[in-house]
Amino acid sequence: MWSIGTVGIAPVPVVVKNNLRNVPEKSFREWVCLQISHTRTEQFFFKK
Repeated sequence: MWSIGTVGIAPVPVVVKNNLRNVPEKSFREWVCLQISHTRTEQFFFKK
């Protein structure tokens, strides 16, 4: 099924624990996989 985007990339709120670091304050949602994109999740870490 085809869709035509009329609004553009919508911002998505990001909720994380206080000790999770390197998480961007703003993110965008991909329409293909319906997940947060361009946030480099491999770079997240927990502060001890």
